[in-house]
Amino acid sequence: MGIEDKLEPLTGKVFQLTQPFQGDDATAWTVHAGRGSFILKTVRPGHDPDGLRREQVVLATLPRDTALELPRPVGLFEFEGVIYGLQTCLEGQNLVHALRQADEPTRHLLVRSWGHALREIHRWQPTLAFRESPLESFEITRRQTPKDTAIEHGPFRGWMAQAVLDELEAARHLIQPRIVFTHWDYCVPNALAQGKKVSAIVDWCTGRYADYRSDLAAASWSLEYNLGSRDYLPSLLEGYRYSGTLEELRWFEGLWALPV
Repeated sequence: MGIEDKLEPLTGKVFQLTQPFQGDDATAWTVHAGRGSFILKTVRPGHDPDGLRREQVVLATLPRDTALELPRPVGLFEFEGVIYGLQTCLEGQNLVHALRQADEPTRHLLVRSWGHALREIHRWQPTLAFRESPLESFEITRRQTPKDTAIEHGPFRGWMAQAVLDELEAARHLIQPRIVFTHWDYCVPNALAQGKKVSAIVDWCTGRYADYRSDLAAASWSLEYNLGSRDYLPSLLEGYRYSGTLEELRWFEGLWALPV
């Protein structure tokens, strides 16, 4: 019995399995089958084995009347001791590739569109119990972070973790939490584009209620990581229509950058 036998009650006859662009946390396959195309995922060793179950829960609560395309949960099953999640497959080019292939003006258009998509996500109110307080996150991070680790990417590149923690501690009294529904891993590889517009957001296993600046910090870090420059941050914030300060955003960027 192969994995196709597990899939076919959900997908129809399986014709082919191919591997799309891969993220860091999961291994994914595109399932080409009689009822269409699907994405099959399993968590990589060392990552949260409960993530696929949580993603199915989050996907089931996301709105259907949105301009963004979103995957829909199809099934969760075990095969040879490994848990797999199956969801619908969306059209579009991964935003990593779209940005790298685009000219400079188109890059800024795509980043603004990505920021606009995030603003839409933050308006949603799915019925989820998952919740994260930024100040509680800071306390957990402060306890668990290896203090002598150097930060490798982002605006704190080259800093020692202890120095970042000290800066965050000094400014924590300025942080007034604003909790919304967040993606919580709003990084470039988790978006798809069609033409000059971001059309879909994927990988929802971390979706939860948290501070909206957590997503902006992740997006800022990911843009610099993938494009090697912070020059695109203004376009992201413009697309989002961010009204906070850069000092506030820096606090969340520091929290995101710390190795836990």
